[in-house]
Amino acid sequence: MLKETITVLIALRDVLLLLLGVFIGALASIAVWRLQLREEKRREKARMLLKAIQLAIYSGTHTRNIIYSKIEGLKAVADLPENPVDELMAIIVVYFQDIYSLIKQLHLQQQELFAYSTDSPNAATTMIGMGEKMAETITEIVKRLTKIAEKEKLTV
Repeated sequence: MLKETITVLIALRDVLLLLLGVFIGALASIAVWRLQLREEKRREKARMLLKAIQLAIYSGTHTRNIIYSKIEGLKAVADLPENPVDELMAIIVVYFQDIYSLIKQLHLQQQELFAYSTDSPNAATTMIGMGEKMAETITEIVKRLTKIAEKEKLTV
């Protein structure tokens, strides 16, 4: 009887150790998975940060293209490539809400430029001035994105 009890206790111990091993393995797997997920989110945010900076810089070129196209006429404006500010706004809204007010300001400045009549006296000079204001906003967006990268230690 004692031998049977000892055998049962040993078997029970083995089962408990097995269950403990399974539990530890499951927790370790979950911990590793969560670390990988967190790292992937950081990499994705770094990719989006780089893309946002590229789009912000390209929006300056796009602004210049808008000005020259407006001077040439409506067909030239229609032939412009896709507006980078639209994609930039989406990235900012999803990943970098802290600078939403700046991207909104850039968007409004751009809409004002689109709406400005080329029939006005000194239209080219006025639109170039609008472009310069947009360049200041773009510079501030890039500065703020760079600060976010430094603060969150994102490698771009």
